[in-house]
Amino acid sequence: MSAAVTVIGDARALPWRSGSIRTVVTSPPYWGQRDYGFEGQIGVEPTYPEYIAALVAVASEARRCLTDDGTLWLNLGDTFNTRAAIRPSSHQGGLGHANDSIARSWAQNRDLGLVRYSARQPGLKDKDLMGLPWRVVEALVADGWFLRCDVIWSKPYGAPENAPDRPSRSHEYLFLLSKRARYFYDKSANLEARSSVWTIPVGRGGSHRAVFPDELVRRCVALTSVPGDVVADPFAGAGTTQRVAFAMGRVGVGLDGQRWVP
Repeated sequence: MSAAVTVIGDARALPWRSGSIRTVVTSPPYWGQRDYGFEGQIGVEPTYPEYIAALVAVASEARRCLTDDGTLWLNLGDTFNTRAAIRPSSHQGGLGHANDSIARSWAQNRDLGLVRYSARQPGLKDKDLMGLPWRVVEALVADGWFLRCDVIWSKPYGAPENAPDRPSRSHEYLFLLSKRARYFYDKSANLEARSSVWTIPVGRGGSHRAVFPDELVRRCVALTSVPGDVVADPFAGAGTTQRVAFAMGRVGVGLDGQRWVP
């Protein structure tokens, strides 16, 4: 079997059999930050409640696919409530001012539906840190998931932020959620993961730059699956989850809205 089995499709309609997956390790597109250039993508919704609803739908499908003792590892980054254009990643369409996405005006991006408006986000003021990871998890708990841990992914050597009026953020959240109150978890499988703070440098990829670091995936897979289990990622990107799972003796499967070069 290939080290990274990825199918093209919509994460809200997963192709996998019910009860066939032991653990899901995934990082959805962050809201309002990147246009990945395909129809029906998640992350470019006009308001954050629409984004949350889309992720709840994806998680519901993932829960259907999980074994009764299965788990979901969900990595989410936060953002600030600002008026901004949603642009492709720097690797899409070339770099520099020749890139059409950089040359487009605000009005052109608006006409393409690739802008976000701070005034349209309910309950938030301009410049507020949105708290999206926790808003998403709150909705998942309301939908029936068990929230078991919030892991702080501390990212040394990350890109510095330029904001002059607050500290530079250097962490993201990784949530452990379970389908049922009792689930498979082997705490002895990775001694470095016994704490809820994981210090792991960011990953680097090919055509898809926003990739998981291998070590982060390795810890999740070790803790919540055994060799022979199926490990899935409904936002597969460059296939890091599948590749790491395969190397650990699991079956790695993934889905994405388009194909990326690892």
